[in-house]
Amino acid sequence: HTLPPARRLNEYRKALRALNEKISWLLEKSYAANENERIMWQQQVEETEYRKMKCLKAIEDLEEKLSKN
Repeated sequence: HTLPPARRLNEYRKALRALNEKISWLLEKSYAANENERIMWQQQVEETEYRKMKCLKAIEDLEEKLSKN
């Protein structure tokens, strides 16, 4: 959180793209997996979705902060 808000927003957007790519990759792995492996992949998808939601919230908060300035 030492970066200026505008730069931090850019970094959060990069992280969001990476998380979306990871979710796509995990879903592909899940579809190709057997039943036992599918559970593991699905848990990783859920964890990554949680991280994505936190990232989206941070982006919204920073956009709001920057729009007020």
